[in-house]
Amino acid sequence: MKTLTWRHQPFSLLLRWLGVGFFALLTLFPLIWMGATALKSPAEVMTRISANPFNPQFWPTEPWWPNFQVVWLSGIGRGLLTSIFLSVITVTGLLVTTIPAAYAFARLEFAGKNWVYTAVLTTLMIPETVTFIPNFLTVASLHWVDTWQGMTVPFMANAFYIFFLNQYIRQIPQELFDAAAIDGAGTIRTILQLVIPLLSGPLATVIFLEVLGSWNSLLWPLLISQSATWRPVAIALARFTSEEGSQLGLRMAASLFAILPMLIVFLILQRRITETLVRSGIR
Repeated sequence: MKTLTWRHQPFSLLLRWLGVGFFALLTLFPLIWMGATALKSPAEVMTRISANPFNPQFWPTEPWWPNFQVVWLSGIGRGLLTSIFLSVITVTGLLVTTIPAAYAFARLEFAGKNWVYTAVLTTLMIPETVTFIPNFLTVASLHWVDTWQGMTVPFMANAFYIFFLNQYIRQIPQELFDAAAIDGAGTIRTILQLVIPLLSGPLATVIFLEVLGSWNSLLWPLLISQSATWRPVAIALARFTSEEGSQLGLRMAASLFAILPMLIVFLILQRRITETLVRSGIR
């Protein structure tokens, strides 16, 4: 029986690699096609047409870099830098509010704790679009329209992330908190030196999801940004594709500019995110 199992192992391993390779190709093919199209000249886009990567017509004869130059100077570059700045500010503010809130609900005792926590979770049932009008009126009353504050502050608190981190903080052994208290650690020191290091995986997940949400946000920036000063890449990309609808190479180059930063962020946080999913029992 052992010999039979050993003989079937190479075949089973081959099937696994073929399956993984097939799904990897399905996932990466759109990006490969976008890159190949973005590197084609306008003439090649119309003449060298193929959806088969093994066909020479699929690839450009030589890279056509002016596509990326035109796209960057058209406003996509400014939108890209604006989105990076807004994402950093939003995520920083979110972590500052969410981590202490999750810790308080998980480990501290105070009057009305369960009622407050229930009220926070109840907000998850409210559609985000319903809050746009009251949020806009609040932002306008603070004179934050067309400012970075108006683009970021409304998203610096999130009930789901409080709930998400709260579940992980509850799993930290009480003995560790007792040891920190014996060492004289206060609440802030406990959060900084105990909770945050132990929540590196969940925090990486929160950071990625919030960066992704901020990066793809379109409706709220349309309401707040009244000039090109704080126009993020999502709006810049929508405007560019509508203006250059017939220039497929330019559109693909612009799309690559919008996608690549998120791919880089995911690759940096991938290991921590995967660890979090495995620990959560999600396969």
